[in-house]
Amino acid sequence: MLPFAMPPPVALARTATALPPRGVPMARFEPKFDGFRAVWGAGRLWSRRGTDLSIYFPDLLPALRHLPEDLVLDGELIAWNTETGRLDFTSLQQRLRAGRRLCDIAAARPVQMVCFDLLACAGSDLRGRELAARRVALEYVLAGAPAPVVLCEHTDRLAAAQAWLRDWPLAGGEGVVVKSAAGLYPIRPGQRVWHKVKARKTRDLVAVGIVGDPAAPNSLLLAAPGDPERVVGATTRLDRAAARALAPLLTFIGTSSQRRAAWASRELVEVLHIAPLVVEINADVAVDQGVLRHGARFVRARPDLDVSDSSALED
Repeated sequence: MLPFAMPPPVALARTATALPPRGVPMARFEPKFDGFRAVWGAGRLWSRRGTDLSIYFPDLLPALRHLPEDLVLDGELIAWNTETGRLDFTSLQQRLRAGRRLCDIAAARPVQMVCFDLLACAGSDLRGRELAARRVALEYVLAGAPAPVVLCEHTDRLAAAQAWLRDWPLAGGEGVVVKSAAGLYPIRPGQRVWHKVKARKTRDLVAVGIVGDPAAPNSLLLAAPGDPERVVGATTRLDRAAARALAPLLTFIGTSSQRRAAWASRELVEVLHIAPLVVEINADVAVDQGVLRHGARFVRARPDLDVSDSSALED
């Protein structure tokens, strides 16, 4: 019998820009994976929003069901591309729409659950205990767990965390999660009790459209270098000063279109098309088939560069 209803609210992380973030006592560090957040409990896998994901991961369920029935685990579902040696977020998405091909995808890209927290065990709710105590219990219950169930790395060494932030993106990781060893696990939705520091990269891309007022755009539509027809992302909201400084550099070509507001969003916005303009942006390393999964920060316009000079967007 579990001590709380499933699925429970999950702990969230707020964005930080440096290691270690300010105000985190007894900081502990973990690598940030590029996968699906998931909670295991009551014989099912749940997404962070409470969706039952169990049917999409038939290759993982036998290993999880081998564990004691009274566990509630928090972790990340990941898959590896063995050819590139990188995390494969796309293959996780493919499972959601695979239909009869699900078994083939699972065989080609088997999934792991990387566990980083233990919310319940032996009928006890552990969310009111400090992270340090939950971690000790997690290590104990996962000792000897089947291979697809993996214990997340965890350290108090800042040097190790800095190495993850530098090197982990080469394997498709996103950065580092920072937690307090004294921290409790939240019991209400939407609580951001952890911090995440994402690896970021500055790139030159091509602005091909704007959203909002032409005299002070809200955001820019970004295209691949050398291929202005291939949209690869958008900026986050521009601050007012940057928007006004950018406006004189924009040449509108008299056409517009409706596009999704962001990666994986269903919301449509009107985009006013402009002549290609090289812009410098700063974005995290989460890229899906050449498309930025998160909004990029606008750094500056580069009217001094020809479109063909801009650097390629890399996965």
